[in-house]
Amino acid sequence: TSEVGAIALHVYPNPASEWVQVQLPDQVQATRLELLDPQGRMVQHWPGQERRLDLSSIPAGAYTLLVRARDGAVLRAGVVKR
Repeated sequence: TSEVGAIALHVYPNPASEWVQVQLPDQVQATRLELLDPQGRMVQHWPGQERRLDLSSIPAGAYTLLVRARDGAVLRAGVVKR
C-alpha cells in the first residue's frame, strides 16, 4: 500500500509470484500503469483500466509500480516478484 496525500494505492498479493491486483480509489482515473526495475527502466506496461497485472514473464526482484492518472498525478507502490 502506498499513499500520495489522501489517495491510497493498494497492490496485492505482495510479494507476488504470477500476478498482482491493483486497487485504486474511484476518484483516480488511471491512464497507464508501468512497472519499473530498480534502475528506473520500464519493464512492462498496461492500459489504465487494467487491474490484474500479469507478472509471470518478468524475473524475480523488486520493482516500482507507477499509476499515471488523467489529472497528471503519479501514484507509486513497491512490488516484489518472487
